[in-house]
Amino acid sequence: IVGFDHLRNDQRVFRVDRIEGEITNGNAQSFSRPEGFDLAKAVPTEMELLAEGDGDDAVAKVLVDAALAQRVKAEFGNGAVLRERSDGSIEFAIPCANLNAFRIWLFAMVDRAEVLGPPRVREHIVSHLRKIAVSN
Repeated sequence: IVGFDHLRNDQRVFRVDRIEGEITNGNAQSFSRPEGFDLAKAVPTEMELLAEGDGDDAVAKVLVDAALAQRVKAEFGNGAVLRERSDGSIEFAIPCANLNAFRIWLFAMVDRAEVLGPPRVREHIVSHLRKIAVSN
């Protein structure tokens, strides 16, 4: 949700899954869109979300299989390509300073992507998968 943060006195993007407490609807006509507001510019891109954070490792090496490799290439551009393999899979350099956003992006590809490095990022992903496996 894009809105005005009264505590910071600035526009912010709020994650719906972090909203706590009761939610109520206001009057339908009580809001006026600010002049010049551009929703596409207000919401960070996938690349920006993955890159903003405080992780020690800013970039992960990710192998994406042939079924999704071209889609990831279109999303992140040729500059993210580290190596194209003969089977159609591609190794990418993907921003991962925001490990939570990176994990969500990676898991959306289910079993079609693998973190090759750095070791700390790979272990973060493996550890999270182990927790999921234990809870199921």
